[in-house]
Amino acid sequence: MKKELTDKAPTGCVGLPSESGWMTGEHFLTWLKHFVKYSKPNSSDNKVLLILDGHSSHKHLSALEYAKENNIVLFCLPPHCTHRVQPLDVTFFGPLTTYYNSEVTKWFRSHPGRTITHYQVGELFKEAHVKSATVSNAAKGFAATGIFPFNEDVFPEWIFIPSETTNNEINSNNSLEPVEFMESIPSNSEPISSKTASAEPIAINFVNTK
Repeated sequence: MKKELTDKAPTGCVGLPSESGWMTGEHFLTWLKHFVKYSKPNSSDNKVLLILDGHSSHKHLSALEYAKENNIVLFCLPPHCTHRVQPLDVTFFGPLTTYYNSEVTKWFRSHPGRTITHYQVGELFKEAHVKSATVSNAAKGFAATGIFPFNEDVFPEWIFIPSETTNNEINSNNSLEPVEFMESIPSNSEPISSKTASAEPIAINFVNTK
């Protein structure tokens, strides 16, 4: 990776390229080593809790072993809930995106006719990062997710309503009940002389083939 790509980027950052643009297990291990320099979990009595989403790169064996050896406790969040319980998602990424877009707009106004390349991203990101990565935003993120101060009632009950559909018990015979549909004819309609127009109930059986 060219060093020029991180010129004027946030102080202390580390740049790691990948062909796909996604984090890899090897990159996560490198990031963990960089993380230790700043978090300094130097003993079993001074462990650091690192909250992560469930991306496959976070389950890399070498990274897990390194974390354990360096007193880092990894806590992987359940799937499909980071928008509720991950502080970064709740109070950081939104402002970061807004500030970055603002910096991009200002850059275009100052450089008419030019195009932003990889070499300008570091500087633009730094300005956005400084404005969004604040202690206040971090504290709000942990509070809004109920992590710290701990609050098990931080989410209202209606948020959990969709999950109730997966809690319905299936009958002991592991089959679905027949569903009956009644065909009706409007009172103001003309008589229909068709064998298919019957007022008899139509029963549809759903059979579990498993």
